Amino acid sequence: MFRSYLKIAGAAVPLLIMFGCGLHSPKITDPLPANQIRATFQAVFKSADAATRDAANKIADELDQHQLTAASADLNELMSSQSLSKEQAVDLVRANNTVTEMLRQAAQTGDQEAAATVQVIHHH
Repeated sequence: MFRSYLKIAGAAVPLLIMFGCGLHSPKITDPLPANQIRATFQAVFKSADAATRDAANKIADELDQHQLTAASADLNELMSSQSLSKEQAVDLVRANNTVTEMLRQAAQTGDQEAAATVQVIHHH
């Protein structure tokens, strides 16, 4: 479980460096509204290979089931893919920002798993 937490923190850094500058609309740091993640992923991963498309659908399913730690780990794993388009990478980072905020909120309400995940994210 701890290894998946490490993936959470480490995968976003290369994407932030790669795409962090020069984006105008939307910004990579802007969260993707939670209620738009599934539709956005369906649109941007429509032409992706089956494994990538399945991974994006799995993340949307995990969010629907409020499995935030799993969604965060899977987001970061998918963000580490070298085959992402710029649009896919940006939307993954934006979704990750949303999930991180959801984890923070869950941690504040006493969710211990969310609190542990947030701690790992902040230490990397």
